[in-house]
Amino acid sequence: MDLTKLIRTRRDADASANRLHILFASSEVAPFSKTGGLGDVASSLPRALAHQGHHVSIITPRYAHIDPQALRFGRRIATLEVPRQGLNRSKLEAVVWEGRLGHSVRAFFIDAPEYFGRDGIYGSYEEGFADNAERFAFFSRAVVEFARSASVPFDAVHCNDWHTA
Repeated sequence: MDLTKLIRTRRDADASANRLHILFASSEVAPFSKTGGLGDVASSLPRALAHQGHHVSIITPRYAHIDPQALRFGRRIATLEVPRQGLNRSKLEAVVWEGRLGHSVRAFFIDAPEYFGRDGIYGSYEEGFADNAERFAFFSRAVVEFARSASVPFDAVHCNDWHTA
């Protein structure tokens, strides 16, 4: 489905309007990770907005099955110090990888093996990981730290589903 026909932005009404810098945060982004419709939407909507002329980036966890070399990620671009909840919890370093989704959307991957370096995205078919709430709270905080450190400020951060809410 071509979503570009359904999306209307300020750019459509005024060709001189500024392009938005949009960051999409999602626990799944097809073709990198997908368990259902979230992965499809988190892939197609950013592409549609980029087609409309906006500067769009996606940020998602780098799960164990995502191989940076096989997917030709450009580089490790940063190390984030991500605070964790609780007085006795230290900050955790997460590496940020950069890749591409198609030609026009930048994709960033939060690499934190303690949380995402295991088989499966949410758990097994029978049972979810017991620490999923903590894992995705960490991911959400990593998104905030990434946005704060970005060289170009984002006009909008689009959060998808409970994982980034």
